[in-house]
Amino acid sequence: MNHRKSPLTAAIISCLAISFSAQAQDAPPEATELDRVVVTGIRASLQQSLESKRNADSIVDVITAEDVGKFPATNVAEAMTIIPGVTIDRAYGQGERVSILGVDPALNRTLLNGQSIASGDWNMSDFPTRTFNYSLLAPELVGKVEVFKSPEARMDEGSIGGTVNVSTRKPLDMPEQVSITGRLSYARNDRVEKTDPSASAAFGWKNAADTFGFILSAQSSNESIRRDGIESYNTVRAKNYRDGLDGAAGSVNNTGDDWSVPALPDGSQPQKPGTCQGACEQALNANPEAIGPSSISAHFFEQERKRNTYSASLQFKPVEQLNIELNGLKIDANFDHMAQSMFAWPGNTYGSLMTLTDVTIEDGIITGGKHKGGRMVFDLQNRRAKIESETYDLKVDWNGERWFASTHVGHTKAEGGPEQVYASFLAPADYEWSIANGPGTPATLKIIGQNPFTDPSLFRMDGGYASPWHTDPPSQTNWRSGWGGNLIEKPTLDKETYGQVDFGFKLDSPIYLVRAGYKQRSHETGQIQRGVVLDSITGYGDATADMFDPRKL
Repeated sequence: MNHRKSPLTAAIISCLAISFSAQAQDAPPEATELDRVVVTGIRASLQQSLESKRNADSIVDVITAEDVGKFPATNVAEAMTIIPGVTIDRAYGQGERVSILGVDPALNRTLLNGQSIASGDWNMSDFPTRTFNYSLLAPELVGKVEVFKSPEARMDEGSIGGTVNVSTRKPLDMPEQVSITGRLSYARNDRVEKTDPSASAAFGWKNAADTFGFILSAQSSNESIRRDGIESYNTVRAKNYRDGLDGAAGSVNNTGDDWSVPALPDGSQPQKPGTCQGACEQALNANPEAIGPSSISAHFFEQERKRNTYSASLQFKPVEQLNIELNGLKIDANFDHMAQSMFAWPGNTYGSLMTLTDVTIEDGIITGGKHKGGRMVFDLQNRRAKIESETYDLKVDWNGERWFASTHVGHTKAEGGPEQVYASFLAPADYEWSIANGPGTPATLKIIGQNPFTDPSLFRMDGGYASPWHTDPPSQTNWRSGWGGNLIEKPTLDKETYGQVDFGFKLDSPIYLVRAGYKQRSHETGQIQRGVVLDSITGYGDATADMFDPRKL
């Protein structure tokens, strides 16, 4: 057998021989104990997230407390935007609800330390769902957030898009024996012209043996929000302008009885002349299915949000295998707000369909119109909203070499909701509107003559109508009252008491884990809407807008 040696082979053999000889002659070095190396910051957070994803049995994304702290997040939802596939709504400035993989927030679940957390809503249009109002949860509470994008049998059912599990900070995970942290910040909103402070403080302690510790924390956050915009409610068809709708008059046909002139020989009343004539009438006849906005609104919304959060966490670990945790969380939040809408209502069935004098239709879209005596509206909504939430839970874990077991009991409750004062005023006006220059200029509105938006005495609560409408002045027998607004409250309750037991075995086989458990919970969710309608009658309760003198109490 022939062996061919190359210069590289010879060099490697020589190095190995020298190394072996040196190791044989020198005495083995003594072991040296090094100081502990602690890695913190961005590398530590990436390592924690990576380990959580490796140990998971499903598709999961994780952010840690370090990730949350890197961003000026005002709540947990804001911090979660760094996770792929997670989006939040920003309808009122601050993110409140989470959508996972494009699924509606109402079809996702949120857990706190693996269990349900009660939630409450402040908006009058909200109803109880599975979603969670993240504006209640301060980011300082977070130890880590896990977003499960695929289901696991051990987790609560009821989620289609995904499940969010928020884990609070644990005392024995603190790097130091005593930890004191605090944060003071402020935010300036130039639109509202207010500066809002926020503050948080936490005190943590654990014994030298790392067997017992606690964390106490408190957070206070204020935020002022303002939203201005152009809105449109519903749509109207060209044929509705032409013929009227639901028995109401139109601008070409079915114009209504003219009671200002004598009756015809057959006893019937002549029809009013149509307001839409010539080119206006031709455009409606040629495009009966053309569609346009029913209203054009300038909307104003202003809110003051105040959130106070208090939390306590105790952890006891007498031996390595046993872990006992007790957590408490209390949230007090206020969402008082006011909304105003000032809009022209060209598609109003009983106040505008019969007032059209000119119209512009392009490619099946009604892009503009003129009205003589069309309906204008001023809506005012003043709401007080408060949410109180409490959550308490106790968890005991035993994690041995071959088996594990745990029990988890707790209670969560949230209650509150909005209280509303709603006033609505009407006024006739001559105006013209256009949406032809959208989307750059969403809409334009020009009022001709008296402008009720600059003269509140022209706005009046709906005084109702006579039945039949041409009869004598109001009386108990011939008048139908109008709608001037309402007083409504909408209390909501969400609470749950739960108990859970889990156990399992670890195996040295392809099936490496067998686990089972039992959970029982009593959940109650309810919402009640109650209030009174503010009826008004011409000459009695149809007050003008300038009669009101709003002020803070």
